[in-house]
Amino acid sequence: MHKSRPAAGLLFLLLCVLFVSVAAGSPEKVGIDWPKLKRGESSPPFEFTKEGLVLFHRGNCRLEVSREDETTEEIQFSPVSPDGEYRVGIGDVYDAEPAYLLDIKKCGLMHLSIPRYFQPWFSWSPDGKHVLLYSDYEASPQLWILNIETGQVFEVHHSSIKNKANTCCGLNEWAPKSGAGYIVPESVHWNDALNFSFRLEIFCNPYSEAGGWPCGAGDNDHARAAYEVSVNLDLAKVSSGPRITIPSGQTKKKR
Repeated sequence: MHKSRPAAGLLFLLLCVLFVSVAAGSPEKVGIDWPKLKRGESSPPFEFTKEGLVLFHRGNCRLEVSREDETTEEIQFSPVSPDGEYRVGIGDVYDAEPAYLLDIKKCGLMHLSIPRYFQPWFSWSPDGKHVLLYSDYEASPQLWILNIETGQVFEVHHSSIKNKANTCCGLNEWAPKSGAGYIVPESVHWNDALNFSFRLEIFCNPYSEAGGWPCGAGDNDHARAAYEVSVNLDLAKVSSGPRITIPSGQTKKKR
């Protein structure tokens, strides 16, 4: 009877470690710390009125963030930035520019020029001057860099960072025909305030024609290849290592 206790305790400890390790890297965790509000609900400092107004109240700061139409059933907002100065609100994700940056300290508001389907995920630079944003609309993933001080938005492309203009689908530039490149959010690592890296995984594009690379029945939800990508903000330079082929037995589900 007593001999079984150490084994049981060891098994319990192993299960706890396994649970923590899986939970920490699970893609399902993306967005879990971004609270949601349905129409008519409030959770200070945000309120989503029945009429569609998104309001922000904190101390003497009163802001009307957006006016959502009847199709928007819920809004979402970010945690406070590490320096305690910023939050982001998301309205209708299918809108052309659904996100708003709130400057808590200055009681200011900026409409972010990020295209539709803004993802509830951030990665802040160590100095708090840049933040990575992510959007994905119909297998057209894009990684964005927002300069907090200037409000400028840049997109990560295959070899460089470009100003936000008529650009699209920068992460797909790593993918072969009929492929789509998706960032692994938990892989983002900041080496310093101006350099970061991330893992990019290539999936089949469900919107492409049949017979693309290496798309077959049931392949849309599993990665087929990956890249390790590095970005230098000072030089506006993007580089990546060789393509890593992922054997079919080791494929991962889409993020």
